[in-house]
Amino acid sequence: MLKFESLAVGGLTAYIIYHRKKKIEDTILFSKLIQIIIFLFLIGKFFISKFLIQSLFFFEFLYNSNIFSHMILSCSFAWLIINISLNRKSIISLDNRVFNFLGEISYGIYMYHMLIIFGIIVLLKDYIATMSGLSSTAFFYLLLTTGVILVSTISKRIFEDYFLRLKKNFRIIQHTTKDHETYEIKEINEPKGY
Repeated sequence: MLKFESLAVGGLTAYIIYHRKKKIEDTILFSKLIQIIIFLFLIGKFFISKFLIQSLFFFEFLYNSNIFSHMILSCSFAWLIINISLNRKSIISLDNRVFNFLGEISYGIYMYHMLIIFGIIVLLKDYIATMSGLSSTAFFYLLLTTGVILVSTISKRIFEDYFLRLKKNFRIIQHTTKDHETYEIKEINEPKGY
């Protein structure tokens, strides 16, 4: 079943964030108490929902009602994304060297992961087929993760960084006339022999 309401929650959240007037951490919705409550709700939903549903009827309604529980979950995930990414007073922080590095190479991860998957399957399918289920899965994902990160890092250093440096030599200048706007690319200075 498609959850179009989740798309609507995401779009509304993006609109509210784009047009916000004050800092996220200054609102009651992102206070420490609300953070703890929503984190406990999410932990309960994914790890102990069966126990909670058997204990109290309220959790049956909260976690299992058709539309209401999906809306609450969509709003909770929208809140979670905003809290982790924009709230400087968040009790959970994902700002570290590993995630920053993965963010730097994320375009390469997106571009090359299917090629790496295809390459592993074509080249190693016979070898992987001889392994047990758990070991073949572990081997495949370890090889996949290592290969994607390695190829993405090389791509970042060779291609992406080159074009990002080259991009600095150009800019778009906007000319407005009565009838229409025109754009032209002007070279700021000569490219430095990359």
